This record gives sequence, C-alpha cells and structure tokens, in this order.
Amino acid sequence: MLIYFAVDGGIANQMRSIAIASDGAAEVQVNGRSTTTQLPADTVQALTRQLTESGLFDRNRSYPAQGADLQRYEIRFRGATVVWFDTSTPVALQAPAAALERALRS
Repeated sequence: MLIYFAVDGGIANQMRSIAIASDGAAEVQVNGRSTTTQLPADTVQALTRQLTESGLFDRNRSYPAQGADLQRYEIRFRGATVVWFDTSTPVALQAPAAALERALRS
C-alpha cells in the first residue's frame, strides 16, 4: 500500500477509507462495504508528489481540535501517520486531502 486515507466520525458517524497501491489499484471501504477501483497514474503521481512536498511524513503527527461531531482524518504514507480533524487541517494537506476525498467518491 502506497497511500491510506480514512475519514470517520461527524454527525453521520460514517467510516470511509481508501487504500491505494503504487499501480493505482485502490480499495474503497464505506461503512464496511468494500469496492475496488483503478486510479489514473497521473493522479497517483500527483498525490505522491503533494504528500512528499508537504514535509509532514517524516514522523507521526497529530493535529487535535476541539468541538463536537468532528470528522477525524488520517493519512498513512511512507511509514508515518498524520491525523487531524476538520477544523485543524494542516495547510500542506488541504490539496491532497481534497483529492483523496474525490477518489473516495469515485
């Protein structure tokens, strides 16, 4: 697995995740239901570049937030895990997180 992205919680308390292999093969899970898809090579390359350039994956990181019914986000990449909530998204992850959200919906 090259990239793992998960979103859970919020008012609807949904659990959604996508695991992306280096060849673009992806497994999407929504509330325990699994499907597979294929991401274009340029999408995988862009995500890899954005995550690398973010500079956040040299170690595990957590960006806590306060509030009720927040969604929790997690990206695993290159052996590190970054966790944040919808009110504490690191600026460097805004673009790749949005792209991963789109991949979850495809």
